[in-house]
Parts: sequence; structure tokens; C-alpha cells
Amino acid sequence: MKRKILSMIAAAVMMTVFACSEKKESDVHRIISGNTYENGMIYNAGTWPNETKRFLDFTSLETAPLCAVPNCTHSSSSSECLTRVVNDNCMLVDDYLYYFVTNGQGGLGEMVATPDGYEHRMESKLMRVSLDSSETETVCTFTDSLVRSEDKFLLIDNMLYFITFDPDPKYTENGGYEGFGSNGGYDFLCSIKINTGEYTNYGYFCYVEDEYPAADHSGTASMIGYYEGNIILEYSFLKELPEVDENGIPLNEEGYMESWAYYTYEFNPKTKEFTRNAELDHWRFGDDCRVLYDDDSPVATVVKGDETYTIHGMWSCEVINNKVFGDQNKWCNLGEETVYALTEEYKGYSVVAFHDEKYILFNNRKAVKLSEEELIANSTIYEGEN
Repeated sequence: MKRKILSMIAAAVMMTVFACSEKKESDVHRIISGNTYENGMIYNAGTWPNETKRFLDFTSLETAPLCAVPNCTHSSSSSECLTRVVNDNCMLVDDYLYYFVTNGQGGLGEMVATPDGYEHRMESKLMRVSLDSSETETVCTFTDSLVRSEDKFLLIDNMLYFITFDPDPKYTENGGYEGFGSNGGYDFLCSIKINTGEYTNYGYFCYVEDEYPAADHSGTASMIGYYEGNIILEYSFLKELPEVDENGIPLNEEGYMESWAYYTYEFNPKTKEFTRNAELDHWRFGDDCRVLYDDDSPVATVVKGDETYTIHGMWSCEVINNKVFGDQNKWCNLGEETVYALTEEYKGYSVVAFHDEKYILFNNRKAVKLSEEELIANSTIYEGEN
């Protein structure tokens, strides 16, 4: 099994978030999002507590557990199985599987009693395991912040960029503490040189809690792309906390949504500077394109190079091989107005990649390939909702 999983991922190269265009030999950056690679993808199979991580090979459409431990059964009782050791922020680089671990329940750090009172202690580690020898080692340890398990990561040469946070829990008069969660506090952009373990924290890039106290309970940051040489970061927060019922559900859903704010920042890896760019708020970014959705109607705007395209009939979309794929198996050619929908046979599938002149469709259990001609033959013109 170890030889099989190695052969399946040996040529894996990270793709960008939207996979907007064919990769070029000169590309040196890789966005790690959803763990989709040039020749395959990592996905979660099964349900907890028997959930395992598997690797789907785009060439053979074979799958295998993401584990090279000799004689491993990959069962729920196998404590050394890599599919259970690593979390959702794992990433493949060359012949290694990298992943972060953080201390405390839920990765939120720990409150430790000291002679001077309680102290919030944080520890994050970047680990890597060899898919050849199965040996695990610590690449880097840092104690100034915590890594979110669901975030995206950017690799430029050997430099791994990622978001961390400090929940900054507040102490109460009775000796307890509050705000001990994954939202609020401070958010940082950091990097690690994976070949040396050198760690850098570039500081927090947005703190609005003085102006909007509700952000102390709602604010969170994420990396949303790499565009025109800059790392794109988003900070979202509530300007006001909503009134809720006994179940915590907002009484005014419309007012709750309107209270959300989204601030977009650019970070230049060369100058190490953050810049607030309000013109990029709400956009989603790919390698050479960006996408904006309309909150009130199924319309998306795609900017690629010097061209701007308006896509009708889709609430969300992804650009793959100059085609726009959206919800409910809808798609269209970039620059054309006609929207198509895949036939009922492919209900539940999503187009996840374009590999070897074929579109890869996956439903988290089974994968299929469709050529350009097969994609067209298995589609009809989309007439709108019935």
C-alpha cells in the first residue's frame, strides 16, 4: 500500500483556488485549498468516527488511504494511521505530508493556573511525515498564535504562508474568562520556510474591535487567494451583535446579514506590507481571475486579464479550463451567454479538475472522466428552475 500511495502522488503539484488557467512551468506559487492537486486530490471518506482521508488519482481514478504506515489497517482502532493523525489542514509537498497541530481542546490553547492567576498558553507545530519511511518530525514550533484547521495555505518556493490567531480571552470579575473561541481576538499572517523551519509572524492586519465591539465575538480572518503578486486576505465581522431567541437564532435574519462586514487586504511578500483595498471586498480570487457574486440574484462577474464577463444563472461558480462551472451542475463557456446543465446521470457530481484533456467529476465516492465532446453530449440547455 505504501508503494501504491507513493506512486499515486509522486507528481502532485498544488493548483490554485479557482484553477482559472492551465499551469505554466514558470509558476512557483501553489494555493492549497480543498487539497486539489494537478494529478489528484485528498478527500474525506466515510463518517465519523470511521472517517478516513483518501487520495484520488486523476489518471487511473483509483483511490487509496492517505497512509504509508506498514501493515496499517486504517480502521478506527488504528491510532498510528496517518488518515487519523493528520487533520484537515494537511498538504502534500514532494514526498512529505505536512500538517499542523495545536494545543488545547479544539485547538484553542489552554488556560493554565499560575501563582499570578490563569495564563493562556498557545503552541502550534508544523509536522511532516515521510510517505516513504513513515517517520514523523517537527518542522517548527511557535507559541505566539494558533493555526485554524480549515484555512487555506500558500506555498511560494519553500515559503509556506498561513493565517494564525490569538483568541485573547478576557477575564471576568469572578475569576473566569470569556471570548475563549476561534472568533475575535487578533489574526496574523505568518510564514515558515519548510526546508529550514524558520518562522515569521508579520503581525495582525485588521483589528476593529475598538470601533465595533461585536467583532470581539465574531471577527475571523482567512486567506482567499494569490492575485497579481499579492496574498489576498479577508477579515469578516459583525458590526452589531443581533438579538437572538432562546436557541441563539437571530430574530431579524435580514438585519443580521446586513451587519456582516468584509474587509479585504493585500500583502506584498517582497515589501512585507499590508494594504487595505476596499475595491476587492467580496471578490474571490484565482490564479489569473477573480469572481464576484450577486447576493440578490444568480449572477456572477468574472474578471480575467483585461476582460470582464457576466455569468447569469449561477449563485456560485468555479472557472476551470475557460469554462464556468456552477451550482446544480450548471456550466457555460467563458464569454458565452448560454448556460448548460449536466444530465440527471451526473446529479450529485462536481467538476473538480481538468486533467489530461478530461474533466474530472467526483461525488465523494466515485469519480468519472468526461472529454469535451462527452461533456457537451451529456448536457442540455438550462431553462431555469422548474
